[in-house]
Amino acid sequence: MANLMTSDIGDCGYPMVCGNYDICSSNGQCSCPEEAIGNNTFKQINYRQPNLGCSLVTPISCNNSQYHTLLELKNTSYFNYNSCSYTNYMDENIALED
Repeated sequence: MANLMTSDIGDCGYPMVCGNYDICSSNGQCSCPEEAIGNNTFKQINYRQPNLGCSLVTPISCNNSQYHTLLELKNTSYFNYNSCSYTNYMDENIALED
């Protein structure tokens, strides 16, 4: 089955195309974010299928917050996808004149 939208928005234009925590590069390849200081925060779930995403090496927890750092992602863009907002919008009956 062909997807007619891919030519307009590209491989990276779909929400979650690379799974959780993964980043989609300009050539459509998925990879985990890398840290400059060498700590491993993320690991690939399956190296043969990088579009399955990444998992956290150390789960986020308030009890271990001293081990967490913020990660700067340079040359990266983000779009928000919220399925609830689309569902709510479609459920509303609004006249075309409004």
